[in-house]
Amino acid sequence: MITPENITFNRYTQVNVEGTIERTLSSSFSVSCEVQPTSGWDLKDLPDLQESEKVYTLFVQGKTIIRQPIGGTPTDYCTVNGDECRVYKVLDYTNTLIPHTEIIVAKV
Repeated sequence: MITPENITFNRYTQVNVEGTIERTLSSSFSVSCEVQPTSGWDLKDLPDLQESEKVYTLFVQGKTIIRQPIGGTPTDYCTVNGDECRVYKVLDYTNTLIPHTEIIVAKV
């Protein structure tokens, strides 16, 4: 069994500063999850990540408030094994036999 880790997620907002879009920290929160390397099966749907140095899948029991990049919404970031990572995909499996959420992140 994999031991769950407390991963801190950072949520940013985008601010226009003299015509330049900058991200500013909006909030931080911790989530208890299991960290595993992402399988090639998951990467086939994410061609942008196939060349990434490090890609992780985080497994969380139940539902989470983690955001993925959809429709211009800024995505969340986290630190995994000392690497700053960006959230690329959130898969909700809370209506299954073992309710959980999978979060795919990659090193920035």
